[in-house]
Amino acid sequence: MLNHHKDQRSCFDCGEPILNDFLYNYANQNQKAGVSSTHIMESLDDGSIMGYFSLSAASLERKELPETESKRTPKYVERLPVYHLTRLALDEQWKGKKLGEALLLQALIACYQAATIASAMAIVVDAKHAEAKSFYEHYGFVSLPDAGLRLFMPMKKLRALVRPLIS
Repeated sequence: MLNHHKDQRSCFDCGEPILNDFLYNYANQNQKAGVSSTHIMESLDDGSIMGYFSLSAASLERKELPETESKRTPKYVERLPVYHLTRLALDEQWKGKKLGEALLLQALIACYQAATIASAMAIVVDAKHAEAKSFYEHYGFVSLPDAGLRLFMPMKKLRALVRPLIS
């Protein structure tokens, strides 16, 4: 969880000002308000922030889902519970070392574990740009119809991906 001093957070630079700004100005505030929880990957050498991800609870309207997924949901439920990967960022100096993958897998494991307490039918992410969208698609996320850069992964697929990692 987020427990770093603001000075440590200000040294973080992922190359995306909006993601840097979130960590510096809003992550702690959101966590205290119960809006999202931010999880930090830190260097064992000096405790510096290598990357982070933030998660929150959310909902999705059935009509937002692809028809194949929509058919699998109860007809009487219009808003379906999902986990929302609100942010995922890796400091520039750590890119190219598969740590983005490690951060994403940690986020998916957190959702897997949370689902034992509070169910959700999927995890949703809003990619910041086409390159980020491609990254998520590589791990099995699929685009939501008419939603631009919004993607999702059904919990069934998430469980299949995560179970071997935690067994």
